[in-house]
Amino acid sequence: MPPMPRVPEQAAVTRIKKHLANPGQELQTIRDSIGESFHRLYRQRHLVLHSGRLDSVALAASLRTVAKLAGVGMDRITHGHYVQNLRPLDLVAKANMALALIGNGSPLDRIGFLEIN
Repeated sequence: MPPMPRVPEQAAVTRIKKHLANPGQELQTIRDSIGESFHRLYRQRHLVLHSGRLDSVALAASLRTVAKLAGVGMDRITHGHYVQNLRPLDLVAKANMALALIGNGSPLDRIGFLEIN
């Protein structure tokens, strides 16, 4: 692979190499990071709702991070409902099963995980 000129591109190549080397572990790391982001948002919500605190230094960062994740999640739920006729909890169960079964085989074997039609 040719060297990438910019730091974000270099970071992307590093992430892809890690994923190809150990996909199950990397997908679990991504899943854990998403869960932690939503937990941070919940803690910030708790501070705002129950303490009336709007001056938290982490509030803006939590909102900025989770807004994109929530949007992608809602898009996926909507797609699952209209295209695959799946209820949200069925979609979660299907995703959990796919994560549990993903192996270290060929990267092409993992395309089905994305459900690209």
